[in-house]
Amino acid sequence: MRIDRIQITSLASLHGRQTVIDLNGPLLGLAGLVAITGPTGSGKSTILDGLSLALFGCTPRLKKDTEHLLSRDAIDGGAEVALTLDDGSAWVVSWSAHRKRRQLDEEVQPPTHQVAKADGTIVVSGVREVRAWVERNVRLTFDQFRGVMLLAQFDFARFLTADDGDRSLLLEKLTGTDIYARLSTAAFVRARQVQEEVQQHQQALAALAVLPPDERTRWEAALASDSAAALGADAAWERAQAVLAWWSERQRRAEEAIERRLAAAAAHQRWEAAAAPRTQLAHSEA
Repeated sequence: MRIDRIQITSLASLHGRQTVIDLNGPLLGLAGLVAITGPTGSGKSTILDGLSLALFGCTPRLKKDTEHLLSRDAIDGGAEVALTLDDGSAWVVSWSAHRKRRQLDEEVQPPTHQVAKADGTIVVSGVREVRAWVERNVRLTFDQFRGVMLLAQFDFARFLTADDGDRSLLLEKLTGTDIYARLSTAAFVRARQVQEEVQQHQQALAALAVLPPDERTRWEAALASDSAAALGADAAWERAQAVLAWWSERQRRAEEAIERRLAAAAAHQRWEAAAAPRTQLAHSEA
């Protein structure tokens, strides 16, 4: 996340609509470090309060007792923060409060908290809803935000004395190195899965029975004998196929011979039956 712009209106000592703090503009956009300086009461902490209000609806100094942040003579007040998320999308988060009359003790109405796109389209509204959106997209809770973003102003000692796990988690989120923690977790899970697969294969191998040497020799001899018998059977089959082909051809030729003999006998009978006509033909020709 990158804070691009902060706009404060009538918060604490900053009366009225203040000059926009453009952290992405020509003056501050190229600055490596920005110092907020000024005498006591000039509103240095109020800038950080406005940033915290816009994002989380509360401040480290006043927690949720935000009605005291409105300027004394102000009816309306609030803060607006423009930010860019890690995916490059631009958003505007705003918090505002209203007082009925210009009196310090006048009750402040419930604040308005909203998230809008860069074009002004409101996508989230409500204190709880906006806070949930910020925690989900900025990836910092309010406690983590106050422990780091406002570290030097308020809770430096709290950060130093924090639990190692909490401090490590917070630093991972800020530096983006939490990806290595996720990679480490994924690698551990994958390694465990592979180890389980290896154990299953080892169990399957252990379940295989190995033949003793003498029995293995006996089975190898039997296999060789069966292989030789199979080769002999193949040769006998080929010879039988040749004999069958020869026999089939012999049967075909025998049947043809019978048919020719029957045809010759029939022709001889017809020749004998035509003897008288042949004699008459001979006399007629003579």
